[in-house]
Amino acid sequence: MYCDREYLRGCYVDDSLTPGIYATLEVSDTGPGMDDRTASRIFDPFFNTRLQGRGIGLAAVLGIVRAHHGTVRVFSETGQGTTFRISLPAVSSRDDSGMTGRVAPVKGRKSVLVIDDEEIVRSVLLRMLEKLGYDAVAAASGTEGLEILSGEPGRFGHVLLDLVMPGMDGAEVLKRIRDVDPALRILISSGYNESEITEKLGGIAPDGVILKPFRINALERVLGEGSA
Repeated sequence: MYCDREYLRGCYVDDSLTPGIYATLEVSDTGPGMDDRTASRIFDPFFNTRLQGRGIGLAAVLGIVRAHHGTVRVFSETGQGTTFRISLPAVSSRDDSGMTGRVAPVKGRKSVLVIDDEEIVRSVLLRMLEKLGYDAVAAASGTEGLEILSGEPGRFGHVLLDLVMPGMDGAEVLKRIRDVDPALRILISSGYNESEITEKLGGIAPDGVILKPFRINALERVLGEGSA
């Protein structure tokens, strides 16, 4: 669809986007809908109207859409349901950066530890890292990641750490790793923007940040920064 400036002004965006053709995904339900007060807070991290849940799903969605320079618009009416419309800038050519094949781990290159509670994210990251020639290991929680690090000191050169996880979150894991091995390079991987990441880390600085979703070339770049 063509999104003009007036349409974009009514969307959830950080900066002014360029009017033009956008690929659009629309998801609707016929539920109870939302009043204006609830609708104004749905993208706030940890805001939740239910007894269960962490309240980060829509915040993560917004972060992903922003990373693609897109926008979200919400239409809701109490008793009538809700519609989410995601618009991403259309492109006219393909980026041929698929992950076909693997290369052998580079001799002398230290391993990468991935710590993320989402199984599909861990799987994709391991494939990316193997494609780039890294030996990679994955942990499903902060506790498991710390156990792996303590069990194999000196093996890892990088930790790719998710920020929001159940139990021990990324901020706590980062602090504990810093206490044990200050030289280990820690990269935060998150759907939040950099200012939100800084706030959640509470003054503890990582060695790098990579915003989800990202392509393999972005991962290669951030892993290469600061390396010998």
